[in-house]
Amino acid sequence: MILPETHLVLIEVARRRAGGFVPRPNYDRYLELIAREVQISPGVLAVTKTYCDRRANLDVADIEDQVRFWQDHGQLGKSVVAADLLDLSFIGEEAITPQSWHH
Repeated sequence: MILPETHLVLIEVARRRAGGFVPRPNYDRYLELIAREVQISPGVLAVTKTYCDRRANLDVADIEDQVRFWQDHGQLGKSVVAADLLDLSFIGEEAITPQSWHH
């Protein structure tokens, strides 16, 4: 059995060896679905897509930087604290396997 984290490492190694992006199964279908939702062509999405964290990890330091940026530019109140905007209670749940539920 390949652990999820190992699987992500293997995908990254394959991507680097191929010299860039490696389309995964259903890539074209996902591209069409996302393009339809954001109302652009699949071709435009394919060349403009940005990095997507497969595990959807939050970059807390970056979020704090963004809050400070908008506060410094008068677009967000100084009383706003980044930690109050984040729900980190679910972090780590992706590592829980069905087998560990019984222990």
